[in-house]
Amino acid sequence: MSAAPSAASVGVIADRAWLWPIDVSRYNRRAELTAQELQALRELGWQVRRRRGYDPDLPQWRTIGRLLRPLDDARAVLGWCPDTPAHRRAVTDAIGLVLRRCLDEQASFWAWSAENWFELIAPGHIEFEAAWPDWIDGTVRPYVAAFAYLLGDFTDFHRIGNFNRRSLAWRIFGKNVVEDSVDQVTETLQGWGYHPTAGAVGQFRTVLIQAMLVNRSPLLQDMTSEALERIREDPTNTPHHLRG
Repeated sequence: MSAAPSAASVGVIADRAWLWPIDVSRYNRRAELTAQELQALRELGWQVRRRRGYDPDLPQWRTIGRLLRPLDDARAVLGWCPDTPAHRRAVTDAIGLVLRRCLDEQASFWAWSAENWFELIAPGHIEFEAAWPDWIDGTVRPYVAAFAYLLGDFTDFHRIGNFNRRSLAWRIFGKNVVEDSVDQVTETLQGWGYHPTAGAVGQFRTVLIQAMLVNRSPLLQDMTSEALERIREDPTNTPHHLRG
């Protein structure tokens, strides 16, 4: 399948509009870090992980509040995150890594390019884990990618190896709305007489979810002709990169 079908082609009419879950205009997005912010990050060190012994009353947290607040807000809007100790730890560690990289770059994440985000996410989980102490594991990386997408407009998915696009879409858009859109298109295709194999269904789902991520909306009515053209031109949609 060369492209996901448009909303018009499957006859989908929806009475809702997709609202981006983070309003970035609410935040202080100054690119430069102040001398006080840099000093606070240095003093916190790996306390940015907010693990054992975390003291929220330390003055350094107030100093870096404009960096921490949007990251915490982004975590709060994730639509699908298993409520387990491992995942709660992973998403908190992901925030800590973004803060740590702000110190390394001496710039807020609002100033980061796609290349900066890519260097943090890494080409694969092996490279990601190798760059950090051994208490940072592969469960952290998908959450870094979610923050990059939500706050940094990162969509260079073709550069970060195989990863679970479905889980990312569930986290950003919500599981139900993603699966509802997939089901609508699947049912329409079956109504037209298409009965693909299980493998083809999986590939189709990946293409459609990739289209949602590039289009920054899970709703089929947002798959306009202009959106589909942009999706077709996106390098992430080459067959070589659509693997999961």
